Amino acid sequence: MIEWVLLLLLILGCLALVLAGVGFLYLYLVTVWTQYHTQRGRYFCAPLDKRRRLKRWLQRHRKNLEPFLCLLGRLSHVRLQRATFRFQGVAGPKGSCSPESFRRAVSYKPEPCDLFLVSQLRCGTTWLQQLAYQVLVRGREELAAQGKTLGAVSPWLESVWTLPPPLAPLIGVGPAYRLIKTHFPIQLCPFSPQARYIYITRHPLDCFASCLDYLRANLGPFQLELAEAVEWFCSLEWMWWTPWPYHVAGWWQRAQTAENVLFVTYEQMIKDLPGIAQQIANFLGLEPLNEEELAAIKRHSSFGYMREHSEAFEMAPPHLLQSFEDLFLQGRPGRHSHLPEEAKSVILEYCRSILAGQNISLGGHYPDLV
Repeated sequence: MIEWVLLLLLILGCLALVLAGVGFLYLYLVTVWTQYHTQRGRYFCAPLDKRRRLKRWLQRHRKNLEPFLCLLGRLSHVRLQRATFRFQGVAGPKGSCSPESFRRAVSYKPEPCDLFLVSQLRCGTTWLQQLAYQVLVRGREELAAQGKTLGAVSPWLESVWTLPPPLAPLIGVGPAYRLIKTHFPIQLCPFSPQARYIYITRHPLDCFASCLDYLRANLGPFQLELAEAVEWFCSLEWMWWTPWPYHVAGWWQRAQTAENVLFVTYEQMIKDLPGIAQQIANFLGLEPLNEEELAAIKRHSSFGYMREHSEAFEMAPPHLLQSFEDLFLQGRPGRHSHLPEEAKSVILEYCRSILAGQNISLGGHYPDLV
């Protein structure tokens, strides 16, 4: 009897190993296929119907793999360090970027027609990209109506996903610009006195809350603990593109001495979007925007418009772990209100200590950080 039980256990063990092997192979093949079809602009530059087909294909395979992914999620714990690489002392996220993509980005030679749109992660980059695009076309064009994505006309400098910047189109007339998105801190971003740079930031607690939502929406069954996220956000070694206070301080200092750097905040854009649009037009040497143009720009850059046409403003290509939720453009300050006070206190104290050490006041934008 014992021999039969042992034999049955052996058979079940072998079957489990075979099923696990099949699951890992299936997961690997779907992942590799997805990576190929989403890198180097293949997704963002694809027609709308092709992008939708890829999403449906991924959702079908996600459904097939759901039990296997859930089991892996129960057996493993997410460590953001495992999803991180380091390049010249700066941490970067595996998947969307790589050491090689960072290397190519750092070696990029800016041209006078380049307009870099810079921010730390989840600080309003996509919103700024759309606003800058609308300013350049003076509110007269809509990417959504053309079935295009923002990623097809505004490449992400250090990412593996978008097309190389030299292949991006020039936008606008007299003068026209190439829109380049980047999260690079000041020490890595290619800098030229002839190019132009707009830096956007938002309150660090709102930045953290948005980062947390984004990570959880892209980790599927692999849950991330709040304490680990706080530790990551405040880590010079692991926080992607350097922690908020270092990132903001570097670009704030550059904006004080360089005429080709414009520093704006998410909160300013919420308060007066037409005013920021006019400021950008002046910064770029464009003719002042008239009332009709400002109204069109405000409409096409509103949260309601961008949510309604969200397929044109995707921040990342689809992947297996993605929840496919609409998690961006909530359009409100104080997004951090649901966070525990202890977590908020740790982040604020960390930011205050770093900013004090760098003698940065941020021009009174965030008085609670002084």
